[in-house]
Amino acid sequence: MMISPEAFYETEIKGKSKKEIRKMIHQLEKEIKKLQDEVENGAGEMHIDPSPETVLLWTKEYFELAKKVYQFGQETNRVTRVRYIGESDASLTNGKEYDVISIEKDWYRIIDNSREDYLFPPEEFTVVRCQCEINNGVKEINEFDSILLWDGRRGAITDILAADYFIVDVGTSEEDWDSITVPSKEIRDVLYAIATEYICIDYWKETREKAEDSSAWIKSGEHAEQLIIDRKQGTITYRNQISEEEFATYSYCSKDKIDKLLLLFPSNYFSLLKDRVEERIEDPTQTRKYKILFRDMSGSEEVIEGSYDLGGLPEYWYLFMNEMQSIMASFAEGDLFDRRSYEKPRRRPFDLIICQVSFSEYSDEFSYLTDDDSLKEGDKVLVPLGPRDRETVGRIVFKGYYSEDNAPYPVNKIKKIIKKIEEE
Repeated sequence: MMISPEAFYETEIKGKSKKEIRKMIHQLEKEIKKLQDEVENGAGEMHIDPSPETVLLWTKEYFELAKKVYQFGQETNRVTRVRYIGESDASLTNGKEYDVISIEKDWYRIIDNSREDYLFPPEEFTVVRCQCEINNGVKEINEFDSILLWDGRRGAITDILAADYFIVDVGTSEEDWDSITVPSKEIRDVLYAIATEYICIDYWKETREKAEDSSAWIKSGEHAEQLIIDRKQGTITYRNQISEEEFATYSYCSKDKIDKLLLLFPSNYFSLLKDRVEERIEDPTQTRKYKILFRDMSGSEEVIEGSYDLGGLPEYWYLFMNEMQSIMASFAEGDLFDRRSYEKPRRRPFDLIICQVSFSEYSDEFSYLTDDDSLKEGDKVLVPLGPRDRETVGRIVFKGYYSEDNAPYPVNKIKKIIKKIEEE
């Protein structure tokens, strides 16, 4: 059974290297000679379907098509599919999409309605698909695909100006949406979007303290939170543990906003896990873990899990959480929404331990160094305060790990915690 030139291009030529196309041309050439011999020797009189004459005719079509593609090449960055915007005629139909075999002197070579290939001027078409080099690999980009830029912004392609230049709507919400021109070198990844149907985020934290008269660590507490986003129900449900037996549950309903949210963040947006750490030291005072279930509109599911910190979460998690905070407003007060929680790095061997200490509920926070990694948020500590280093009791509100370069205050000006104050 023979196939059309369009189908031959799609199945046999598209995406092939020049070396592979050259080999194909040689094979087709041999096949043509063989078929010509059969026809000349009378094989065409036999009742074969399709006849050798028909096979020869189609094989010549394939041969000529392969030669044209080889001659004009398939560049890394190239337009591959266009939509006709001119008036319909025998050759082309308005609104119909056509594959571009090659580009010759800026004109598109297209297999038209007659199944013959001809050159057409580019101004009669809009580009709906191209291929180009993205992040050291060649990717196919379609009109309206979602993309991730190197600076962390995400957007949707609204117009393909050329194989390596696009008009993109960027932003994390309607409030900061903007149309910009973007070259392919600024694109980190293409998010072939299948809209997310359902997201369930489970978060757990276990805190530990040293046992009395022992160096062993024992569990001192645990905490859990859960966030569910359900497109079908049009709801966001947030569950926050208040005590060992008490949970507070908050619900938000807006099908329109949740539809837009999940279109902004297709499930594969969260697959960019990047461990930006080398060797890490675990925090002995606590462990924070997460598990996220994604279900897209096709029904397929994916689960990712890890430590709820800078090195263990999807790389641009903060963009998603910023959007969630804007929707949940005053309810977004747990660890899940705390930027200092999800952007907290795990400690490297050369990192400094710096604690933020507060002296009352409404006082400013001050940075203090310590070598004691057993200190944790909530601990009372004795610290030097003021120009005379008056010993003062404060409470740790945040503990972080920093290199000298990214410390929150010049390291040579940061004072040290004197000791922990044991509470009765």
